[in-house]
Amino acid sequence: MRWRLCRMVSATACACAIFMAGPLAAQERPAPVVEFPVGWAAFLDDAVIDHGVFGACARVYLTPRLSVGPEVVYMTVMVGTSLGR
Repeated sequence: MRWRLCRMVSATACACAIFMAGPLAAQERPAPVVEFPVGWAAFLDDAVIDHGVFGACARVYLTPRLSVGPEVVYMTVMVGTSLGR
């Protein structure tokens, strides 16, 4: 009984995966992307040292899952901390 249920569940899962998945050939290469990340980072020393993070990056896709491109990140000490005075 347990094996029959296991086979039935497995067969149902496989059938759903086959019918719900689109063909691999339908995946197109995405357009190039430019991003501008902004954030915050902290370094732990005797006290927390706060940093603002700013950056820019561009990506060009070689395949639907593989991209290459430059990335630049700038970190600055936040004003009001012991190092930012």
